[in-house]
Amino acid sequence: MDASTRPSAIRRQKLQLNKRALAAFLVVLIPSILPVLAAQNASMPLDAAPETVASITKSPTQAIAIGVVNPGEESVSLTAHVADFKSDLASGIHWQLRNELRELVYDETADEFSKSLPPGIYFVEASYGNAILREQFTLLEGNRLSISFALNAGALRVLPALKGIATTEIGSQTLVFAMSGPDRGKLVAQSAVAGEVLTLRAGLYRVENRFGAGNAVAVTDVRVRPGLISGLEVTHLGGLARFSFAGSPSAKVNWEVKAQSGQGVASFEGQQQEIALKPGTYQAEAFVDGEVLSAKFSISAGEERDILLGN
Repeated sequence: MDASTRPSAIRRQKLQLNKRALAAFLVVLIPSILPVLAAQNASMPLDAAPETVASITKSPTQAIAIGVVNPGEESVSLTAHVADFKSDLASGIHWQLRNELRELVYDETADEFSKSLPPGIYFVEASYGNAILREQFTLLEGNRLSISFALNAGALRVLPALKGIATTEIGSQTLVFAMSGPDRGKLVAQSAVAGEVLTLRAGLYRVENRFGAGNAVAVTDVRVRPGLISGLEVTHLGGLARFSFAGSPSAKVNWEVKAQSGQGVASFEGQQQEIALKPGTYQAEAFVDGEVLSAKFSISAGEERDILLGN
């Protein structure tokens, strides 16, 4: 029987109520006195002193349903929505549950956390990317709790491209730094897959994207909004250099690419490789069986250049 249902007709009862009947009476008629869940500040450390919970309080971060079960059958079910309770359920939540002594009871990643638990006070931490929500609840004897949280979270998808070059199979590295909230100034997410969806706390972020092993780097700011995937198209001003070795196909070749100043830009191994470079002049060196082959070249934005070295 849930707390939101209407009470059934009152029957004559003995003055002495058993525990289960008393719990049902409290759930149906006066749920405001049940100590179930107190919203905590999202930045509160997990080891902070517990607060005394004395009532059900309305909170934009939680929705609660309370049922009555036989003593010994108590349980809790936890889910999380992105943004608000009208949005989709979040998947892949990292749940951590601690008891009144702050001992870790459960630690798992799942869409829904559903466990049988003995009555007591519990502390839950739900992590979705860098969006972390911490709450406290009390499970009474003969109760079943279903709690859904609303996470202030969204997502970011970075799509890099080289201006003037239609397609390329070069990999991409993305670093995301928080510019607001409790993680301000910290690296909060990274990806080596172009277009990967990164889950984040809603807020402002600085995104650094590097195209492959070269020096084509783009930096931009983006705001992640609750419940939405923010698509970020990052356009690099650079060229595409293709390096090839014209010699024995079994030769082991190590490459180094240096800027005109002599500063190293990229190093890699193999018969061929392509990298994205900022416009400028470069020196390519191929090391093969103790021999050094080199070539000087220039590249401009949107240009595709083939660098061929052989012996």
